[in-house]
Amino acid sequence: MRASSHSTSHAAGHTALRAYGGTSGLATNRSRSYNLVNTHVQAACTAAPRNSAGIPTAHPDCDQAGEGRDSHGKSDPSRLPTGAPKGESDRSHRRFYMAQYERIYTYRTNRAAAARHNATIGLVALLALVAVASVVFLSVTDYVYWRQARPNSFLNQLAPQPIRNGSLTGKGKGDTMASVAGSTLDEFLVQAKRDAFEHLKAGAAAKQKLTLVMGNEAGDLDSAACAIGLSYLLSRFGPPQGYKLGASSYVPLIQSMHSDDVLRPENTAAFRAAGIDPEHTLCLDDIQHTLGLALDSDAFAPAANVALGLVDHPSLTGPWGGSGASNRDVEIVLDHHEDVGDHADAPLRIVKSPSKQPVGSCSSMVADLFAAHFAQASATDVAMHQVADLLMSAIVIDTDNLRAAPRGKATQTDFDAVKTLFPASSFGNPETSQRIRETALAFSPLKDQVHGASVEPIQPVSPSEHTDSATQSAKIILAPFWSILSRAKQAVDHLAGRDLLRRDYKELDFVGGAEESSLSLKLGFASVPISMVEWLHKDRPTPRLADAADPKQEVRDAWAAWWKVLDDFMDERKIDIAVMTGSFRVPEGEVDAGKHKRELVLAFAPRSLRESQASMLWQELRRGLETDAHVAADQVDRRLMLEEPWKGQRLPESAGGKKERVQGVDTDGRRLELAAHAQPRWAKVYRQANARANRKIVLPAVTTVLKAAARKLAVLAKAGVRTSALEPASRGNVKLAARRSAFGVGGKEGGCLATKLGMLQGWSDTGMLNRQPDWWIAAECRATFMRCTLTYIAS
Repeated sequence: MRASSHSTSHAAGHTALRAYGGTSGLATNRSRSYNLVNTHVQAACTAAPRNSAGIPTAHPDCDQAGEGRDSHGKSDPSRLPTGAPKGESDRSHRRFYMAQYERIYTYRTNRAAAARHNATIGLVALLALVAVASVVFLSVTDYVYWRQARPNSFLNQLAPQPIRNGSLTGKGKGDTMASVAGSTLDEFLVQAKRDAFEHLKAGAAAKQKLTLVMGNEAGDLDSAACAIGLSYLLSRFGPPQGYKLGASSYVPLIQSMHSDDVLRPENTAAFRAAGIDPEHTLCLDDIQHTLGLALDSDAFAPAANVALGLVDHPSLTGPWGGSGASNRDVEIVLDHHEDVGDHADAPLRIVKSPSKQPVGSCSSMVADLFAAHFAQASATDVAMHQVADLLMSAIVIDTDNLRAAPRGKATQTDFDAVKTLFPASSFGNPETSQRIRETALAFSPLKDQVHGASVEPIQPVSPSEHTDSATQSAKIILAPFWSILSRAKQAVDHLAGRDLLRRDYKELDFVGGAEESSLSLKLGFASVPISMVEWLHKDRPTPRLADAADPKQEVRDAWAAWWKVLDDFMDERKIDIAVMTGSFRVPEGEVDAGKHKRELVLAFAPRSLRESQASMLWQELRRGLETDAHVAADQVDRRLMLEEPWKGQRLPESAGGKKERVQGVDTDGRRLELAAHAQPRWAKVYRQANARANRKIVLPAVTTVLKAAARKLAVLAKAGVRTSALEPASRGNVKLAARRSAFGVGGKEGGCLATKLGMLQGWSDTGMLNRQPDWWIAAECRATFMRCTLTYIAS
């Protein structure tokens, strides 16, 4: 202890010397320093413990005789404790000692040291606080996401609750609103289906009016949610303010078969999450098979006291008689596609076109109509909670969890709808929010996957003028639920080619106007959630070309099989033009991984046109789409931006190392090896650069180009030109390219067209067309056209 204390005293002294810069200039205040040190030493020796002889033993500056010693061990009588015996002293050393030490403690040094100490403590405390706050915030966030995503141990035992069949029994149709107010959404569907059966069986004898509210024929979640939600809200609250509808029993109709539920697993997940048993919905097989009624029959005519409501599509489709059917009473049109003007006299008609008032989901329009009722819904109103849940399911899946336009599809109407529905939905409460996600997961294909229960929410975007704090909070809470539905929608590996084409399919009957009434075509539009390269090879023996024994032959075989699937589907549906749009994200490990892309397949199999007409129509159709002739040059967001060539998997180096190309068609799109078909067929496969142009844009683009082509065919007919003059050489004519160039097929030529057509007809009748060379035909046609144009200008 003595040695330790002595070394400590030395260290303190040297530290003081270093702090004050050595010995220079330290002679000042010497006496004051001397007295200070002497006082400290005396106090230490006086307070030090003593042995039995009374000698201090615990301080290095006190000797055995009780003398004080300096820091070097020399005796110093001046520092002897009071009453200690006198001894020898070393005054020279005492003077040296005192010359080396300056006053150590001052007011200024103490305050500076305290300030530094406090600053250090404050900084450490601030860093600790930030660290603790970060840990707490991240822990709470992780807990919230975990609560939203985790399944309970009873996940796989979840089952639909039994329906209380007696809850609505005995209620007459006149008590519809009263019964609806006290029922769940599933109980309403049970009663509505029963009412529809009774009414349709009774036919014209039915007393009360029946309104079938139907979605589009694709049967997607937005379409189904709108039909169910609007039917319930109309049945309970009547028509929205400003619209007049007569008393009626409103029944939702899903335009698909019960057996087709496998095509739409996201529908099943959303239905179950909202407390709906899919078997309790009214579907087409209930009408066509159970009741044995054809959709175009008089059982759905006004004479049978039946009206129709259309949601998520603006026109009555062909199976129901088409938009011009005289024996159909369409009273409701609620849609967010392009307005074609059909059913203009419907009492409740709201159509918001993408080109004028874009809306991401039709369910948002339903929520907007009944916003006041959702705002007044009580916490115990189970049915309103379930309707809100169902509508929000459609909104999030249609808008990619409220991804704002232009990069997404959500608009202000969708944001407002979510803010309206959220407080009335199950998502506003943590417990019910967890339950609805668990139910959706249990009834989705994800339950069978190893990592199916681990649902990661998307990272929310920063708030902007489109997303306020309320919308942002809703996005974060809805993200895991959206992820379940979205992944269920993408789970199509189990579907064959035919099922992929019909899972999201719409038909359209195209009939020309007054001038081109002879042109009648059936159009089919299919949307698939995978890429062409994945579809081509997913069911092949060797999905990867690198593993194929003959990669080039494998490519030809894969395309041959794919064309056969498309041909069979077109034959089955009896469609003339098929448009298939593919929407997908680039897989991980490839260039542009995760990027959203689109592809488009255009196929033409004419059934009622002569080959000459079909050839001209095909050229006009494909060139019009390739040049985006359906829109003005400044409407960039509505252009398709189709590009060629399509490229697929990369072949191995042994097979050339290039990416695969489309097989089975020539450069003009004419299908090869079609001996089994009497009529020729054409097809093109494109990369679609504008990935935001979905079917809402593609469908009107095709019909617009077709109308322009039909008008050109009508001009040909009026001019008296037989389109056989433009037949290819294989049909007995020659010089097709020169005639097309002279005629201006696909071009912009205007006036004097009839003159030029008449000249071509005359040459064809006299045989001159086949005798003259190409350059002569082209030159004469251009000269004739120029002379006619100059004469017209001069006149």
